[in-house]
Amino acid sequence: NANNANNANNANNSKTTNNAMSLPESQSRDRKGSVSGLIQLPNPIENVLLLLPGLGGDVSAFVKLAKTMNIPQTACIALSPLLPLPLGMGSAWLESFEANGEVIVPKKGERRRVASKLKSVRYVHRVLAVLRGSLGIPLNRFFVLGFSQGAHIATDLVRCPPSGLGRLGGIVCQSSTLLEEEVLEGGFEDAKFLPKTDYQGEAAPMLITHGTRDQRVTIGSARASVSVLKRLLKRAKIRNSDTNIQFKEYYKGHTGVSSRSEAKDLLQFFSEHVRLRNLAMERDPDFIDVTNQNDPNIVQRLKELGLAPNPNKHKTEQKPSD
Repeated sequence: NANNANNANNANNSKTTNNAMSLPESQSRDRKGSVSGLIQLPNPIENVLLLLPGLGGDVSAFVKLAKTMNIPQTACIALSPLLPLPLGMGSAWLESFEANGEVIVPKKGERRRVASKLKSVRYVHRVLAVLRGSLGIPLNRFFVLGFSQGAHIATDLVRCPPSGLGRLGGIVCQSSTLLEEEVLEGGFEDAKFLPKTDYQGEAAPMLITHGTRDQRVTIGSARASVSVLKRLLKRAKIRNSDTNIQFKEYYKGHTGVSSRSEAKDLLQFFSEHVRLRNLAMERDPDFIDVTNQNDPNIVQRLKELGLAPNPNKHKTEQKPSD
């Protein structure tokens, strides 16, 4: 809701609210996608962090994480997964269970988890497009942090950002791997696993974290998945995947941030990639924002200081004709 964002941006202080923000309707017939749990809208907003929870869709841990990190000038939005789970168990990004309640077993030819993930990726694309349009912030200042199933969606955004908008500013994936079905059938090389994209630019900066005591997604599978991911990105002609993707291990189970060292690494990652304005400098009466040198007020001020660009500087003299 652009009005909500604009009203909050005009406030003097950073605010946090639990009110839902309407977003594009999901492709699921059972429910509409909506932001839930947290909308943190500082003033000014220079970056956006989209938080994608795991199976069950509990955003309470992300609310706490966002408040703890308190990244300056960054709007934090926790997004509910698309698919409702039975018996009031919450929601999910992927189709997860058989009709009898058993977990879907990944195998070659099994497509349900992959197909549902594709719908979720498309939905997140639309969310990013709406937020980008309403806030006027370029995609390279959008960040995504996903846990477990949410990290499956975040991983696909490296290879497949929204069409025509470039790459994201950064992606954090916690306690997750590539889907086994994708690896068995070729992964990113197979177009059926992702929305259509022509992106062949630089890989978004990515931090992948995992617990050495994770019993749900083993550390061995996580290590192997990172190697496969880098190889698939290279084959897709995504540049700098080796240098832009970090993998870090911690002594923990299948959880989000649970140690000081992991929190430090997370904050270090964001500090290296978020864009921050120097508000103290901007309050200085002698400060001149020259972002738009075509603005008449800026041009006049530059002229007063003798700094106006000379339009004739790069013109060459015409030689007299013979």
